[in-house]
Amino acid sequence: MSNLINEIEVANLLGVSPQILRRDRWLRQGLRFVKIGRLVRYDRADVEVFVEKHRVEPTANGLGV
Repeated sequence: MSNLINEIEVANLLGVSPQILRRDRWLRQGLRFVKIGRLVRYDRADVEVFVEKHRVEPTANGLGV
């Protein structure tokens, strides 16, 4: 279970505020999360998959299109 991390750790990894993660949870978008009682945790593997899905590769012409 040590793969579960809290929202502060996720926010630091992604460079966003914890409030962004809270908003995304409320809207049911963004990262999958685990709720244990009142605790919210994220699986580190899910964070890595999320980042990989949002990776943008540059194009040959450099315009990113």
